[in-house]
Amino acid sequence: MSSLLESIEKEVKHRVYETMIDCLQSYQGQVKEAIEEFQHGTRAFYRANEEDVPYWQGESREAYELVYRDFCGKSRHIFMQLQMNFFMKSAGKSPKFDER
Repeated sequence: MSSLLESIEKEVKHRVYETMIDCLQSYQGQVKEAIEEFQHGTRAFYRANEEDVPYWQGESREAYELVYRDFCGKSRHIFMQLQMNFFMKSAGKSPKFDER
């Protein structure tokens, strides 16, 4: 009876670990996809910045410069958070999100 119970407990633990592995792999895939989409968006922003913005002048240029500096700082912060959470989850730790 004891060995049957141990066998059932072992099978349950095995299934729990399999489920956890599946969840982790799914989460990693989602984070990788988010990183790729974020990088694509930032590349598009910087491309537009290089092509269109040099011709802006006056108030629109000044306003854009404020937005641009803010974007650069926040984009770096978000990208670092995504990478940190991806690697923390890969290491089996719980991700932490900074709400800046």
